[in-house]
Amino acid sequence: MIQEEYGFIYLADRPGNRRIDNFRNILEQPKISIFAIVSGCKDILALRGTAELCTGKHLLQRFKVQNKEPMLVTKINPNSLQIRSSMALTKSALWPPQIAPKDLIPSEIFKSHIQQSNARSIQAKIARAAVSLPGAMKKGLEIDYKKNMY
Repeated sequence: MIQEEYGFIYLADRPGNRRIDNFRNILEQPKISIFAIVSGCKDILALRGTAELCTGKHLLQRFKVQNKEPMLVTKINPNSLQIRSSMALTKSALWPPQIAPKDLIPSEIFKSHIQQSNARSIQAKIARAAVSLPGAMKKGLEIDYKKNMY
């Protein structure tokens, strides 16, 4: 979730993100640049400013989702915001996006990846056995998605 208030932009950290290297980078060098694209748009948003990591209870509560608060929030103080055209996006013809094949099933891709592993550890053998159960990978991913999204 992104919120803007009084010129600041807040980014809540969610489970699955927790990129410690990013946090370390902010602590060591708070000057940041963010470049973003929006699906269907041939322009790029370029934001520059400073960032800090916040753990104040009042701030964390504002980002509560499904009764779960983030562990921290990144507060960005932008000092420059530009929207510029991108020749690369224009030439790439990314938009409109292609329709994914109907037989593209994420759980099957993950399952195939695990089954093709040549690892010989006991953990690898258990993983290969677990994904061979019909529907197990799909069900496991659905549970993980519901439990760990926020």
